[in-house]
Amino acid sequence: MRLVFEEEDKSIKLDAHIALRIELALNLSEHKREWLLLGDRLYDWSIGRAVDPIFKVDKQQYEWVVAFIEKHPSASPPTTCGT
Repeated sequence: MRLVFEEEDKSIKLDAHIALRIELALNLSEHKREWLLLGDRLYDWSIGRAVDPIFKVDKQQYEWVVAFIEKHPSASPPTTCGT
């Protein structure tokens, strides 16, 4: 099972490994306090805590996650849907 981030007509699926890598990067970013819920969901998913696998994000958060993945090609590739 994967964590799914949804933003309007786009979505991205993340496994626990990449969720943790993104959460750690978020903790070091300028958004660490602003995006607490995003960080909490990433962390909870990465440690196997029972959370809803669908998480709505705004456009800025979605683009930040996608940019992180593009900058770190060694990360597990996500599954994206939509246009």
